[in-house]
Amino acid sequence: MNWTVRRAALAALSCATAFVLLAQDALAATLPPATVSTNPANWTPNVVSADATVRQIVQCGSMMYAVGTFTQVAQPGGAKITRNNVFAFSATTGVISSWNPNANATVYGIALNSDCSAAYLVGSFSAVGGVSIRYLAKVNTTTGAAITAFKPAPNNSLQSVAYAQGRVFAGGYYTAIGGSSHHYLSSLDPTTGAATSYTNGIVISGQIPGKSPSPIKVYKIIPNPAQTRVLVLGAFTTVNGATRWEAFVFDMGASSATLDAWYAPGLTLGCASGFAFFARSGNWSPDGNKIYLATTGGVGGRSPYCDMLAQFPSAPNSNTHEDWRNLTGCDSLYAVAADSTDVYIGGHERWADNPNGCDSAGPGALPRPGIGSIQVANGKANAWNPTRDRGHGADDAIRTSAGLWVVSDTFFNSVKCGGEYHPGICFFPNA
Repeated sequence: MNWTVRRAALAALSCATAFVLLAQDALAATLPPATVSTNPANWTPNVVSADATVRQIVQCGSMMYAVGTFTQVAQPGGAKITRNNVFAFSATTGVISSWNPNANATVYGIALNSDCSAAYLVGSFSAVGGVSIRYLAKVNTTTGAAITAFKPAPNNSLQSVAYAQGRVFAGGYYTAIGGSSHHYLSSLDPTTGAATSYTNGIVISGQIPGKSPSPIKVYKIIPNPAQTRVLVLGAFTTVNGATRWEAFVFDMGASSATLDAWYAPGLTLGCASGFAFFARSGNWSPDGNKIYLATTGGVGGRSPYCDMLAQFPSAPNSNTHEDWRNLTGCDSLYAVAADSTDVYIGGHERWADNPNGCDSAGPGALPRPGIGSIQVANGKANAWNPTRDRGHGADDAIRTSAGLWVVSDTFFNSVKCGGEYHPGICFFPNA
């Protein structure tokens, strides 16, 4: 191609790109706002360890609790403070607490009891507070000391923990816990850690096939707001002999858990062969009437639920189909949180509203790097676009009465959220 022709082609491409950007800007101007600000709070603490990951954040009373893989945190502009894999801070000022359980390896999940006096930690650790404890520990939220009367002693690592109706629910890879042969999901006595019979009627089995098959595990345990039903995600194919590929719901009875009829059959079709397990995050609407699934999946999956957010009715139905889907265009989502009008997503996505693109922006796609917000009513992105350094991705998000908390990693120097320096933790107050 001679220079004159090449220059004309480049000019035409530049004009086309400018037209697309102008069209996107014009579309964004017509979209409704989200319920939280695009400007993150300046007072949140920073996770300053290199290549750190915050896996989960929860609120109990006036305190926020964050867990993951990290060694140092800091107040904005302050000195580094050693906190190994778990720490707490004020939900309104960001001041880091002296609370320091000091887990010696990754903490994947945390749950607080009803009066916030104790925290349950799960992960790959073998010691908490200098005490030899493997995979699941109960910690005093005032002193940070391990409560050694709680002795579940699982035989393998745990991924998730929840506290509901006075019960501790633990999920992971294990096949024995609390002095009993329990597999992958158990209910534990909150004082002793002994396995109870509450979840005996929930039998999980079946390894997902694929190029990289994942061992059977429970990955997420998510009670609904009323604590009457529980969404469970993980790598499995059946529950009680019934097809429940990667997701199921159980109902919380007075004395036992029972398998709910809710199920999304499209999950059985699978995603790319290297992504055997792809339903990575889920949540409930505030009224419990909807279930949200956020997924990874890769290129070439047969399931309609690869690399997307979907809203499902939560009514018990073994043939549940989504109300809507919002596809990223082959980018993974790992976090989802909802209020009554908006659903917030996080991962390492580049776009939303992108059903016709894969690793590129298809027609109508909207740039939403690292974080975005989808309208509950129609499944389309709204105008909210604060941006977040993508890194590996946002691992958790929670919507509280004050705003939206998002936690993520610091890989590839991913330290900005909302255009500001907020490594690991970011908070968007109510708009």
